[in-house]
Amino acid sequence: MPSSQTLETFDLAERYLRLMRLALTRSLPGSNYAEILPNSKTVSKALRHAAYSAVQRALRPFRLSIVQTNRSSGETMMGMGALDNLHSAMHQVIASQVPGDFVETGVWRGGGTIYMRAFLEAHQIPGRQVWVCDSFEGLPNPKDEYQTMPSAPIDQIAVLRLDGDMYESTIVVLEHLYPKVSPGGIVIIDDHGMLPECNRAVEDYRSKYAISEPLRIIGYVSDNPLGAYWCKD
Repeated sequence: MPSSQTLETFDLAERYLRLMRLALTRSLPGSNYAEILPNSKTVSKALRHAAYSAVQRALRPFRLSIVQTNRSSGETMMGMGALDNLHSAMHQVIASQVPGDFVETGVWRGGGTIYMRAFLEAHQIPGRQVWVCDSFEGLPNPKDEYQTMPSAPIDQIAVLRLDGDMYESTIVVLEHLYPKVSPGGIVIIDDHGMLPECNRAVEDYRSKYAISEPLRIIGYVSDNPLGAYWCKD
């Protein structure tokens, strides 16, 4: 509990954040929501969506999936387990006074970063920013240049959450942002366990830099691991 909060205000903040998790995952009755229609205004986005769907169909016999599609009309594709993990990570770094901001790379409709901002506001935590990093045009071409990631004006990171799906989108974030993660900071890999290319990027990076901190599984879907994290020593 942040030192500036009483037990009562802490409890109220936690109740509010529980409601936020239910809302962002569309776990409340459907009548509470207005549907967010898919954006397919451009040919490139439509083609990217078609390719994405084809990959989904190819992975289905292996009981794998690129994303959880049951919340396609909502603000996040994270389930309650993933949001609970993010919630715990933020509490841990605050309790341990780990310096730095909260960062998500690959934000889709922004549900994860909305929740990060809500956490800071609910617990009245000043001095930390939430960074929203994305191509904002769907899945990028793996051969694209890194755009702005190497020059992102982020100094210190306490929580770094990656949701890039692909090898390139994962490895480039680790190469440029992991060095900015403070000791005691937490790195969350949304797709670890589900997507072989994401797994390979994480394994390659951890091996290259001899990262030995335990990689902990967040949850399971049909007996397959989904999501992992580690705490930087």
